[in-house]
Amino acid sequence: MGCVDNSYDFVVVGGGLVGLSTARALLTRHPTSKVALLEKEDGVAKHQSGRNSGVVHSGIYYAPGSQKAQLTEKGKVALASYCREKKIPWRTVGKLIIATTPEEVPALEGLYQRAKEDPVGEVHLLDGSGIRGVEPKGSGLVALHLPDSAITEYTRIAKAIATDLWEAGATVLYNHELHNATLKKGEWHLETSQGVVNGAYFLNTAGLQADRLAWVAGANPSVRIFPFRGEYWRLKPESSITKALLYPAPNLGMPFLGVHFTPEMDGGTLLGPNALLAWHREGYERGMVENRQIVDALSWTGFWCLGGRHLRAGWEEWKRSRTAQAVAHSARRLVPSLPDNALQRALSGVRAQAVDQDGNLVNDFVVEESPQALHLLNAPSPAATACLAIGEYIAKMLP
Repeated sequence: MGCVDNSYDFVVVGGGLVGLSTARALLTRHPTSKVALLEKEDGVAKHQSGRNSGVVHSGIYYAPGSQKAQLTEKGKVALASYCREKKIPWRTVGKLIIATTPEEVPALEGLYQRAKEDPVGEVHLLDGSGIRGVEPKGSGLVALHLPDSAITEYTRIAKAIATDLWEAGATVLYNHELHNATLKKGEWHLETSQGVVNGAYFLNTAGLQADRLAWVAGANPSVRIFPFRGEYWRLKPESSITKALLYPAPNLGMPFLGVHFTPEMDGGTLLGPNALLAWHREGYERGMVENRQIVDALSWTGFWCLGGRHLRAGWEEWKRSRTAQAVAHSARRLVPSLPDNALQRALSGVRAQAVDQDGNLVNDFVVEESPQALHLLNAPSPAATACLAIGEYIAKMLP
C-alpha cells in the first residue's frame, strides 16, 4: 500500500489502532506533509488492536479530569461517529459492574459518585432486584448500570483507517520491521527488514515492542514493557445465558478488570480475560518463551519489586489459566447458574503493560520525547476506545 519515497516528514512505526490514528491525525493537521507508517506484520491490527474483546469503554474507572478520563470521553464520541460514517457495526448492549460482597459495595458507591462528576454517560445504582431486571441470570448486592455501553469491531476500524491513510496519500509499508534507527544531520535513518526509510520525525507507537524501539533509537525509557497474557473462553452456543456486559467490582489499584462476560457481534459470549505475566511479548500460544524477554525482566529492578508485591495475585491468575472450571468458578460470582461444562477456549491476547523502576504497574499513558522523536511507552486500556483522541494528542505534541 503506497510507494517507498526517499524521505518523509513523519514516520510512524506500529500499525495498531493508535499508530494508525496518529498517522491520520498528522495528515489532518499537516495535509501537505509526507507521512509513512511502518508495520512489521503483513497487515494492521495483528497484535493488541486485533486481539481484544471489542468493548467500547465508558471511562467510569478513571479519575475525573485525568488524562485517561479526558481521552476516553473524547475518543469514544469520535469513535462512534467514525463507525457511523464507515458503517462499522456498533451495538449497544449495556453494562453492569457488580459488587458481590459487602466489602466491595463502598468502592462501587464511590465509582457512582465519581461518575456524576465525569461525563461517562447515563449511570444507575441498582440493588439485587434491579440487577436481575437488567440481566435475569445476574446476581449481586449492588451494581452500576451503564445502559449506553457498546461493543464494536476494532479490526474493521483499523482496516478502515489504513484505507483512509492510503486515500489521503500516505505510505503504508507492511513487512517493514525496524532493526535500527539513527539520527544524522537532522534526519532519521530507519533501517528495516525491507531497506532504509528516512524521515524528519520518528513516532514510536509499537505497543509490545515500544521500549525496545526506544532503545534502538538511542532513548532511555523510564519504564519497561511487561507482557501479560490474557486468555478468553467462549460460552458454548447452548449456554449463552447473558446479554449485557457483566464486570466484577474493580480493584482500582490494578489495571486489570477481572473475569467478565462480553457479548460478541455474532451473538456469542466471551469470558475472561485472565492477566498472566508472560515470557514472550507475542506469546499467543501457551508455553511460549522468548529468551530476550527473560533477560529484559530479570535485569529490571522493577520486576523484582513487582513480583514481591503481587505474588498472590499472580498465583491466582495462574490457577485461573489452567482449567475451564477455575474460570467458571470466578465467573459464577456474577452468574451463579453458570455450569462448569459451558466453556471452551477462545482467543488469547498479550497486553503491553509498562512497569516502572519501583515495580508499579503504570496505569496511565506514558509519552516520552527524544530529539525529533516521540515514544508512546504505555497505552493501556482503553487505548482502543480512545485511539482517535490519542492520535490527536500525539500529533499536537509535534511542531
